[in-house]
Amino acid sequence: MKFKRALLVISLLALFIICYRQMDTQYDPFARYSYITDENEDIIRQYIVDPDDIEYIISQKIKPEQFMDFITLPGFVVKNTLYYEMCLIERPADKQFIVDFVNSYRKQLNGQTFDSLIRNYTYASLSEFYDNGYNYIENAELVADPSLLSVIIAEDETILDYRPTDLVSVDTSVISSASSIAGEEVIYLREEVIEPLKDMMEAMKEEKNVDNNFILTNGFVSYEMQIEIYKQALKKYGDDTFSMYSDYPGRSEYQLGYMLTLKIPGVDNVTQIEASAQYKWLKDNAHKYGFIIRYPKDKEKATGKVYQPLTLRYVGEANALEVYESQNTFNEIEAKDE
Repeated sequence: MKFKRALLVISLLALFIICYRQMDTQYDPFARYSYITDENEDIIRQYIVDPDDIEYIISQKIKPEQFMDFITLPGFVVKNTLYYEMCLIERPADKQFIVDFVNSYRKQLNGQTFDSLIRNYTYASLSEFYDNGYNYIENAELVADPSLLSVIIAEDETILDYRPTDLVSVDTSVISSASSIAGEEVIYLREEVIEPLKDMMEAMKEEKNVDNNFILTNGFVSYEMQIEIYKQALKKYGDDTFSMYSDYPGRSEYQLGYMLTLKIPGVDNVTQIEASAQYKWLKDNAHKYGFIIRYPKDKEKATGKVYQPLTLRYVGEANALEVYESQNTFNEIEAKDE
């Protein structure tokens, strides 16, 4: 009898607790928000009042520290919290500016690539692009992450004024250099390219009958310098053919920081280059160090560029080996992998 009574009491107590929780949830929308504390409760209840917003931070498990920097600012939108936070992490700026920026361009910025876009492009560049488009191609799209080793800029894409964050000047201990671009005497490449380039040049030194006398003439080319190069290319080649030799500003692979051009002193025409021991060695061995001849012979249709025997791109050893063994271009390899 006592056992039955005890069981009844326990059952009633459990029922009471369930009912109480349901009533508490019904009357206190924050009942399920475990992050609310005595310190943050007042401000959260004051600024987050819409039931949908409350449900959002509960269902997404968004902690107060993710929105407390923004909650009191004019224009704060609860459902943009993760984007505000991402901006603050990837590209710190005035918090009110971040709120205004995200609110203005949230629809244009793809949620899956938002962090890459903010990390790689300035707020000014993104604002200009989404407000006015790209000057040279109608309805162009942004390459979300131009820092990737495998990036190829498609015909309808741009990287605007992107600049890699890890550019380093190429020391003469790696290779002699003489920039072909007036006013930009120092040549830069991405940091991860330097060691493979040095290894390749040192390996060539050990080869008999091969002079290691390459000169580095091009590396990273800024967006601003591309504007001048584009103007010169238009004058020289005309509208119809300039793209075989150059690019619209914001579309050159040299801007990625992985591309470089070499020169053999005293050797200028293609026939002489192909006959040289240096080029023959490069053609057979560059892939071992992660480099490819970016615009190879008889591949103009695939690359969109004229044959350039001494223009190399670092793509990593695995990609370079695939290009070398298949005798396809990097464009064809990447298209196959998509």
